[in-house]
Amino acid sequence: AHSTGTWYHVAAAWNGTNTYVYLNGVQDGTMAFTGETTDVTLITSEIGGRSTFTAQGLDGKLAYARVWTTQRSAAQLLAAKQAMLG
Repeated sequence: AHSTGTWYHVAAAWNGTNTYVYLNGVQDGTMAFTGETTDVTLITSEIGGRSTFTAQGLDGKLAYARVWTTQRSAAQLLAAKQAMLG
């Protein structure tokens, strides 16, 4: 369970077939997702929510966001968690 007042590092990586979600550097879920994401004009992206479900969203504060155009491994995501944005 998640606790109120606790900071969490959440990351997701997509390999063309599945999206992997990591919580504090540990894989927390997998979801099948296929299709193309190369044309960003066709994609509705939201950080902290889902455009198709208005009842779901971030109930808290977002400190930082990073987006890469290449797939990241669990080790790379964990290393990024430790790195400062600058």
